[in-house]
Amino acid sequence: MIKNIVFDVSGVITEEGAKTSAERIAGLTNTSFAEIWAVVFHDLYYKAYVGSISSKEYYEKSKKIFNKKISRKKFAGAYLSGYAVRKEVLKIIKKLCKKYALYVLSNQTLINSKFLHPVLDKYFQKIVFSDEVKKAKPDIKIYKLLLKNIKPSQSIYIDDKEKHLAPAKKLGFHTILFKDIKQFKNELASFSIFI
Repeated sequence: MIKNIVFDVSGVITEEGAKTSAERIAGLTNTSFAEIWAVVFHDLYYKAYVGSISSKEYYEKSKKIFNKKISRKKFAGAYLSGYAVRKEVLKIIKKLCKKYALYVLSNQTLINSKFLHPVLDKYFQKIVFSDEVKKAKPDIKIYKLLLKNIKPSQSIYIDDKEKHLAPAKKLGFHTILFKDIKQFKNELASFSIFI
C-alpha cells in the first residue's frame, strides 16, 4: 500500500528549462549562449547545487564573463525563467497531499530553492534540496535522508531522469519515470492512485 510520494522538482514539478534560462541570460548580458551554457550551467552549476557556493558567489563568478552587466536580481529572474511551475502538476499535488504524505528530493541551486520553498512548503512533509544538504543525486546518501521519515516499500519516487531513479530502486522505492502529465496520471493509476 502506497503511503508516501516523493517528487523531483526540475522536469517534474517545474519545466526543465536550463536552455531557456541560458538564452535569457545571454540576451540580457550580450554574451554568447555557448559561453553562458559552459560557465553558468556547467562549470558553476554543480558547485551551486551541492551548496559549495552561495547564490551570491554563483552570480559573482558568473558575471565575470558577461559583456553587459546585470544586477543579481535580474540574473536570478532570468535564471528562474526556464523553471516555471507546471500548473497541472501543482493541481495534482494539491489533491495528493490530502491522502498521502508528500516529499521532495531534488537537485537545486540556492536561487531555485529560495523561489520554490514558498510555493511548495505547504504541500510537502519534508523537502530535501541538494544545495541545503550538500549532497546531490544520484549519490545514494541523499536518498537515505528520507529513510528516517518513510519506508521505501510504501513509497513512490518520481523523477524525469532514469539515472536518478536507479538509487531509489536500489533502496526499495517504487518509481515512476515522468514524461508528461497523461503518462504520469496513468502511472499513478497503476498504483491505484486516481486523479
